[in-house]
Amino acid sequence: MIGDNVIKPYVSTEEVVWTFLSHFRKYYNKYKIKYKNRDTDWLGGMANEFKLDAEEYPGGLPLEAVRQAIDIEINADRCNDGVRLTVNNHLIPCRWMLVRVSAADLGDVDSILSSAYEKRTDYGPNGQGFIKDLFPGWKDYLQGEAAKKKGDTDAHEELVSLLRAGCTFTHRPIVEWMGSMYQIRDGRHRIMAAYEVGRERDLTIEAYVSIK
Repeated sequence: MIGDNVIKPYVSTEEVVWTFLSHFRKYYNKYKIKYKNRDTDWLGGMANEFKLDAEEYPGGLPLEAVRQAIDIEINADRCNDGVRLTVNNHLIPCRWMLVRVSAADLGDVDSILSSAYEKRTDYGPNGQGFIKDLFPGWKDYLQGEAAKKKGDTDAHEELVSLLRAGCTFTHRPIVEWMGSMYQIRDGRHRIMAAYEVGRERDLTIEAYVSIK
């Protein structure tokens, strides 16, 4: 069960928020994802101040300053409102722990398919359900042009290759307890990749999980 194998019973909210922002910046810039059809340096205005390009959490993240910086990034078109909603509504209000999760248990995490899904099967845009149920639709989505343009196909293939080679994730996925189920807050690509490799062999990953 998710949450049974605890590595650290308490992780600071600051660390989780930094991990989310750091990964968001890394992924969106790596795959050159456009904002409003324009190139942008995602979260570029706050990257130096909060050390978002560091390899590990540097400590001392002032959350109120982060909130204000995100607002500035949104106004400057270097960030979308989804980042603000995730930080303010899902990350900051929770208490967090660091756990080790099996790939099999990841199948019971709730997720949402991409809004860019090109409907060709029973799955469709923004389809919601457990990873184990959405996985066939995710694999189908990765074959489409929208996934290739967004970098989703390359990202998934790269993550699967890294896991098969015995590597671990630089940024841990973030999973929130929603009262009756766990839901991904950050890490759909990483969790889908881990679930795929976990169907081939025993695999565990580290994840931040909110405390019930």
